[in-house]
Amino acid sequence: MNLLWYDNPAVTWHAALPIGNGVLGGMVFGGPAADRIALNHENLWRGKTRTRTTQPVYEHLPRIRELFFQDRLVEAGEETVRYLSGKEPLVQPYQPAGDLTLYFAGHEIVSDYRRQLSLSDGVVEVGYVRHGTRFLRKYLASVEHGALAVRIEADAPASVSVRVHLDRIDDEECPCVPWHRGTRIGLSGRFIEGVCFGVEAQVVATGGKVRSGHGATLDVEQADAVTIYVRAGVGLEGEGEQRGRRDWGLWHDDLPEFEVVEHTHRAEHRALFDRVSLNLGQGEQEKPTGVRLAGLRAGNADPDLLATYFQYGRYLLMNSSRRCQQPANLQGVWNDLLRPPWNSDFHHDINIQMNYWPAEVTNLPECIAPLAQYLRRAIPEGRKAARDLYDCGGIWLPIQTDLWDRAVPDAPYWDVWTGAAAWLAQHLWWHYEYALDETFLREHAYPFMKEAAAFYEDYLVEDAKGRLVTVPSQSPENYFVGGTRPVSLCV
Repeated sequence: MNLLWYDNPAVTWHAALPIGNGVLGGMVFGGPAADRIALNHENLWRGKTRTRTTQPVYEHLPRIRELFFQDRLVEAGEETVRYLSGKEPLVQPYQPAGDLTLYFAGHEIVSDYRRQLSLSDGVVEVGYVRHGTRFLRKYLASVEHGALAVRIEADAPASVSVRVHLDRIDDEECPCVPWHRGTRIGLSGRFIEGVCFGVEAQVVATGGKVRSGHGATLDVEQADAVTIYVRAGVGLEGEGEQRGRRDWGLWHDDLPEFEVVEHTHRAEHRALFDRVSLNLGQGEQEKPTGVRLAGLRAGNADPDLLATYFQYGRYLLMNSSRRCQQPANLQGVWNDLLRPPWNSDFHHDINIQMNYWPAEVTNLPECIAPLAQYLRRAIPEGRKAARDLYDCGGIWLPIQTDLWDRAVPDAPYWDVWTGAAAWLAQHLWWHYEYALDETFLREHAYPFMKEAAAFYEDYLVEDAKGRLVTVPSQSPENYFVGGTRPVSLCV
């Protein structure tokens, strides 16, 4: 059925429903009286260490290898960490852009509540009845129009009254300036290191009145329907002073009526989503998704829910890696914390690969483009790191990094790992295998694979038996008896 639905609003961020267009992400809570949509932009990262780089330390490598070949594994591992590993975490965290909150006075008690996400259409809906009037909200993230859209309707005229407010989590390192002008509100923020951003919302009311409130707030009274469009922008280089205290001018065009935006969005979304269907059998679709999950955990069969979970994976990749600049990070394009788990970064020792495993095999090749761009950008810094750390040609990529494409070890023990570029190259080869696009192979896949291979041509050394081996080496994030902890390094 490709539907997630619940009979209650989300209380936590993890229970909210995601929408995204690759660039922008939104998590919809769906509260009837206070509805929060947590907002993200793919390029909004902290940048305190964005210029970090490696220094030449490869002169220690021969001694380290000698210790490994003597089976002095703990001593060799400690020497490796002393000279080739990072000393402190430097990867920067992915950041929330803000919150769009909708307040509906008197909607605390409602009936017939339903919150749902149609994976097939990429649309979240929240519906309920209050005093005999049915209210319906729709939420989507349009790729074609580059905006998130919220539509609020009722089946009785002049029934929609809502306060629309933009703000952001308290952050002493990022002062924000709210503003309002006519039917637009906005929020401009600037981190202390200079990264700046803006979030803007445009409110379109059918009937009723629109009044400006305090800060980034608009009040709509007795409208027949209300549409809210949201856009965001990020300035990475030298734009903080110019854009720190005024709107970003993101509305350089007038969006069409919501019906047109919705129709265009559904068609574009389905053009990708409908390429694959999966039928594993019947399930309990009449029950809320949370109830079905509880039943599954208790041992009840629900094959349709498993098929929905499969499609949910495709949905998340589509919505966080399409017609954008950055690949999907640890949380796709969604995050509401200043310090998210593992910085919500790009983890190269399987996590980013796991994001993209569905791309080719479930017919979403368009989603690979941001990953391919990311790998092309990584080459210059990867070359420098390969030479500085190991005196090798080709490229070395770190176990984890961020928006700034830096190739620097910054997690002692874990970061002594050379497999990132080779593992990531597999996705470029798969893309060629499925599409047989020789232009892609020639211009993107082969040059990256050649860089990864060139590194190993220099990195491989002979052991006592004449075998070519990698040293130091590790099975990512694992340890063994007799090795260093928490990660064991070896031949």
